[in-house]
Amino acid sequence: MAWPLPPEFLLAGPALTWDWNNDADRKMGEAKIAEYLQQFRIHESRVVLMAKKDELWTVNPSIEWHTEPWYGTEYSVQRFDETFVREVRFPPQY
Repeated sequence: MAWPLPPEFLLAGPALTWDWNNDADRKMGEAKIAEYLQQFRIHESRVVLMAKKDELWTVNPSIEWHTEPWYGTEYSVQRFDETFVREVRFPPQY
């Protein structure tokens, strides 16, 4: 019930899908998706990568691991490289 959904959608939650049966629904849906994509900002983003620890070690053996206190889950937090953030925020004009 933590999702902001109307009562009739509580059981299905965010997993319920609808078919876009007509052009009006399709256009409205595509417009909403385009609106959301325009609002994404790299400096306000978080990316979650989940894998087994051994698999991540092969990609980056220098990862610093922390342990979540309640469940004992190991995790690592890494910031985006500043150069990457700058290039995404202000892409070069060709």
